[in-house]
Amino acid sequence: QVVPLEKLDAESIFYWHWICSKCKKQADESKKSNSNAADITQQIDGQEHLDNLLPSLTEYCLYFEEAMKKIEIDREEKQNDERFQLECIFVLKKLIEMFTYTDFSDAHGKKSLHNLCHKILS
Repeated sequence: QVVPLEKLDAESIFYWHWICSKCKKQADESKKSNSNAADITQQIDGQEHLDNLLPSLTEYCLYFEEAMKKIEIDREEKQNDERFQLECIFVLKKLIEMFTYTDFSDAHGKKSLHNLCHKILS
């Protein structure tokens, strides 16, 4: 469901983000259109694909935290590599944007996200 941390780079996160955005768009567009059977099926398909591409919000919070730690260590090791530093920023930005595709209906997931935000900002 997630890109393994050792394979997390600009290319893999861009691809993962792009697929999620297409599934979300498919689900949202079919919600807005008339409610015929084909549109409902398309909406369900888009949401199902999105659910298969992303873990629960709680699991994604843990993944994000692990990714942040790994990126921080990698950035310290390659302080003088400006291209690598920019790639790390891009990866973190895309990881943050991925939160928009997660399911916020789970109260435990919302609490995990709240705790993660508190940890990051403190």
